Amino acid sequence: MSAGISTGDIDLVNNYWSKYVDGFVFDDLTRGIDLAKANYLVALGEMCYIDYFGKLMRGRSGAYRNFTGFIKAYLPQYTADANALYVDVRSGLAHAYFPDNIEIIGVTRASAENAIWRDAGKWKIAVKDFIDELRKGSDALKVDLLNGVHLREFKRVVRMNPGTARILPPPPAPAGAPPTPTTGSMGSSSVSSSRIL
Repeated sequence: MSAGISTGDIDLVNNYWSKYVDGFVFDDLTRGIDLAKANYLVALGEMCYIDYFGKLMRGRSGAYRNFTGFIKAYLPQYTADANALYVDVRSGLAHAYFPDNIEIIGVTRASAENAIWRDAGKWKIAVKDFIDELRKGSDALKVDLLNGVHLREFKRVVRMNPGTARILPPPPAPAGAPPTPTTGSMGSSSVSSSRIL
């Protein structure tokens, strides 16, 4: 890890990843496959989570730039198709849900190199295999954050979201000020108590 990253920042990244990325994103995607067999819904979620990871990386809104930026940085096998994936697959699933040019082939690919590929004018998506690819990309983003890369942008996103702002470490107290009491590294959570499992 970078010598310039603080213990508080390391805790912030690890806590965020544990609760929101592993705890919500990938648990939800996996449950969508394993319990509901909701292939189209999972495919839509995967595409939207690319936007989300791109926002964590870039520190600002902008779905197209977040989507293509994350693909170029962390899913490089799709770089050449980043624009088409955004327009055809991500927007197609989000706005048409059953677009003619997308086929969910099931949970695993039969022989394709990547979990998303084009064949005879259609996008084919092996949703379970793409969960694995997306996890590898998000894990690489986490490693970069722990090395200080994109950390400022990540912290900006966490601060902008009231639901996640509580996991930020408190700002340093001015010299001579009494210490600020805390509720632990994760704070209290109203999100987990209302989460449907």
